[in-house]
Amino acid sequence: MTRSISLLALLLLCSWQANFLSAADELPPLQKDIEFAKVGDVSLKLDAFVPAGEGPFPTCILVHGGGFMRGTKQHYITPLFEPLSKAGFTWFTIDYRLAPAHRWPACADDVTTAIRWVREHAKEYKVDPNRIALIGESAGGHLVSWVGARNEPDKLGLAAVVPIYAPHDLEFQVKHRNALGPSMTALLDLTELNDNAWQKLREASVTTKLPGKLPPFLLIHGTKDEQVPYEQSTRFQTQMKALGNRCDLITIEGGIHGMGGWDKLGSDYRTQLVNWLNKHLPAAASKADSSAAPFPGKQSVWNGFARYDFEVAGKNVLVVAPAQPATGKPWVWHGEFFGHKPAPDIALLKRGFHIVYLSVPNMLGSPAAVEHWNHCYAELTSKYGFAPKVSLVGLSRGGLYCYNWGAANPEKVACIYGDAPVCDFKSWPGGKALGGEWKGKGSAGDWKLVLQQWGFKDNAAAIAYDKNPVDNLPPLAKAKVPLLHVYGDADDVVPWDENTGLIAERYQKLGGDITLIAKPGVGHHPHGLEDSTPIVEFIAKHGSAGN
Repeated sequence: MTRSISLLALLLLCSWQANFLSAADELPPLQKDIEFAKVGDVSLKLDAFVPAGEGPFPTCILVHGGGFMRGTKQHYITPLFEPLSKAGFTWFTIDYRLAPAHRWPACADDVTTAIRWVREHAKEYKVDPNRIALIGESAGGHLVSWVGARNEPDKLGLAAVVPIYAPHDLEFQVKHRNALGPSMTALLDLTELNDNAWQKLREASVTTKLPGKLPPFLLIHGTKDEQVPYEQSTRFQTQMKALGNRCDLITIEGGIHGMGGWDKLGSDYRTQLVNWLNKHLPAAASKADSSAAPFPGKQSVWNGFARYDFEVAGKNVLVVAPAQPATGKPWVWHGEFFGHKPAPDIALLKRGFHIVYLSVPNMLGSPAAVEHWNHCYAELTSKYGFAPKVSLVGLSRGGLYCYNWGAANPEKVACIYGDAPVCDFKSWPGGKALGGEWKGKGSAGDWKLVLQQWGFKDNAAAIAYDKNPVDNLPPLAKAKVPLLHVYGDADDVVPWDENTGLIAERYQKLGGDITLIAKPGVGHHPHGLEDSTPIVEFIAKHGSAGN
């Protein structure tokens, strides 16, 4: 009888293994060694799993442990590959720079870069950008918590964070061991426990200055962990809850450090993890919602993205839509010259931003132009659900549109990027024709437009006008709107010192935040930067919905 039962059990086991292997064989192959960044001579790579089907799918970004000094994307975190694959998640496992060759915060910066890369390549890998979870174990758990705690200021759009036996409090970790240990020595370049060491440990701890309003966190930890004590998770959970953050904890009774030993305890932590993700990630948009044309008018294609042209209050507006809008529908609004130097727009479209241009040429940001902008803003935010704060992009004369509308509506502005922007119409189109004080070439025809659009009776009235952008910065400074200006220091069309230079000097005196990127020896053209990353990151950081 015993032999019969044993034989039956063996047959059932063989059958289960055959079915399991068959199911695994049906899974799509892992896409390996995809470069997501290059820092100096270091190539950072990830592996990607993409489920079969149309998507988009909920997505996890996995970060391995190894004491900040060891490991790769195929170490330590591997027990999660199979359950996430079978549950229908797109997932990525990433490499990051290791200590001591690369000190803190290089590893955390690499995780942030990976998140942004995933968002930019969402369509290619069937990622749902509104359902991205960050998961890490041990040192990787510290990294995902660190980056997750900066979700809002860095505009990462994370929907959930899962640290597994993570050392959130490095000061507590060192005190627990009563020694720095090789990890902290390598990561923070510390040799002895002194006041400087304790300060560095605090500064690199997730628990220092932990904010509220974070995405939900799930902690997973074993009670017998001797490397990272279980108290790290219970203490962190208490702190998170006190700040009003959701923070759940899966306890592995008798679990040691590392997921490899948990199966022997009969733990179903993987099932619990998948269930938690399915519960706490936002619901997927319905297929009907994602496929319906969101705007009226003529539809075409712009650089691979859907473009819509229609009218608002009698003026033509164009909207370029991302394949998958980011949470809250962030958007970029051009003052003039849409389509010129499109690299930043394309990168932001990949991150889920909409791109907008309202055609009111020859109005030069006048009060009438501002009124048309008001109509367009109201239409896009109320009817189409665009974010209440918009990122403004002012190239050349487009600066007049952006700054004048922004000063009239500072609470609606997320940030302003000006590229050789006109910030005073006396500098351009006025210029030398107005007198020796002004250095620019000027434009007689456009100066006539200034007189017409503002209703000035003569040049003297225009020169006396005190609401040019250089004069009207207090509303933007009070609203703490960040500015970025890119300019050529040899610009003789829109001289930088009469425009960007005055903006910078006066905005800083008002306590405003402005970043300047000079292009030595460059005139008014070409606009933009050869590498548009600083522009893209500025807008992505300040312009994402919720800012």
